Amino acid sequence: MSLVQMIRRNARCRSGALGLVHGPHAYLWPQVEDRVSGLAGALQGMGVGRGDRVSILADNSHRYVELIYACAWLGAVIVPLNHRLAEPELAAILEDAGASVLLADDAYLPVARRLAEGVAGLREVLRAGDGPGPAELADYEARLAAAPRIPPADVGMQDLAGIFYTGGTSGTPKGVMHTHANLWFMAFSYATMMEMTEDTVSLCSSPLFHVAATCALIPAFVVGGCVVVLPRFDAGEALAAIEAHGVTLANFVPSMFRMLLDHPSVGTTDLRTLRQLIYGAAPMAPALLDEILERFEGIRIHHAYGMTELTACITILPSKWNRPEHREAGRWRSAGQSVLSCDVAIHDPDGRTLPPGERGEIVARGPLVMAGYWNRPEQTAEALRGGWMHTGDVGWMDEDGFVYVIDRLKDMIISGGENVYASEVEAAMLSLPGVNMAAAIGVPHPKWGEAVHGVVVLDRGARLTEAEIIAHCRTRIAGYKIPRSVAFRETMPMSGVNKILKRELLRDYLAAREDQAMEA
Repeated sequence: MSLVQMIRRNARCRSGALGLVHGPHAYLWPQVEDRVSGLAGALQGMGVGRGDRVSILADNSHRYVELIYACAWLGAVIVPLNHRLAEPELAAILEDAGASVLLADDAYLPVARRLAEGVAGLREVLRAGDGPGPAELADYEARLAAAPRIPPADVGMQDLAGIFYTGGTSGTPKGVMHTHANLWFMAFSYATMMEMTEDTVSLCSSPLFHVAATCALIPAFVVGGCVVVLPRFDAGEALAAIEAHGVTLANFVPSMFRMLLDHPSVGTTDLRTLRQLIYGAAPMAPALLDEILERFEGIRIHHAYGMTELTACITILPSKWNRPEHREAGRWRSAGQSVLSCDVAIHDPDGRTLPPGERGEIVARGPLVMAGYWNRPEQTAEALRGGWMHTGDVGWMDEDGFVYVIDRLKDMIISGGENVYASEVEAAMLSLPGVNMAAAIGVPHPKWGEAVHGVVVLDRGARLTEAEIIAHCRTRIAGYKIPRSVAFRETMPMSGVNKILKRELLRDYLAAREDQAMEA
């Protein structure tokens, strides 16, 4: 059993159904199997074998999906690259992973060629694109067409399937190792809890270099559904794809929902096939949640929580708790309950499980937990101490197992000796009508050590002042948590998976303060 079993099964049992769509490229399941096995044969001809690492620097495409499964077919290991990283960062990841082949699409081909010149052990660049490319480079479609269709390798569930590098938003990226079992259990848990069937049409618009995007891919393949791939998220293209392909399930972060609702075509697009929406990665403003429920009438919207080390998500909030008639219970503020194949608990610093209601670190164990960090045994031992994956997130659990995420431990602001969780400040700011996005960071303060600084993006046409935001927060949170200052921005700096880059907000704050000091 490995990831390829689902490809082979669907080719037999769903032979007349579409499995993969990307723009004009639409493949029935037997065609998906043929292309995956052919690409595996092409990689084998390039010297790739079991356990070898194959990397990819590209936007989402059908070829990206095919490479993931071709590596699994061979028993090789996929290493997706975040295309937003700088070349030195990409080179460091390729060297750390020991990648031997790099696939790149036309958008990133110049970068890939420079990386191939400087990274030891990187033997070949495989160009993936439509139409002719540079003659001196191996061409994806030509190699696939000429390659033998090979049988899958004898790969087991505990074999390594992929190395997903963390975003590096707070330090050097680490390679998170996931086995075939990790991805299988994620897929089964997710598909079951989302009630996915062979009629599911899943939209994959989040970048496939992040493990969270596999929730839009692998579970749909497990049940024999169809995946519609967008190169990257674009609100207009996402709406058009939902209508054109009858999408039933989509995963977005709150900022994506905002862009969808603000798009001029949202009112004229037929979205009636959509049955399920999933959000995560950032807090959801109550006003935005209400707007989503109003626009997508009858939709079920779930909140998912997880991290790269936990194969995407470990808790899911059933949609019922997001609806207005159940808001009074307060569970819409939670991340939900643990998924089927994961045990979640709250621990104190000494590793003891805390009772309901007490705050501590969120920990998890089970088959969703990574095999470890690539080439980092000490950090692996630290993260997995006591048999639990330590998330670095602070939270609490109620008596029914609903998990409430408060904040990242590293995002905690210590002001005057008091612990301030940035997420609580952000939730207070987001509850003010007119606030579209919000972030809270700790900035240097001569008396308190750190002070809370708010950063806000307003809704289009909204008019709010710093004093109004601070006054509103005063009605929601304790005095020591209230922002001492608020800055307004047109946009937020975002990571490749649409998380706010707080280190850049702090850098901009410090630079502005230095400029003011020089002018004085």
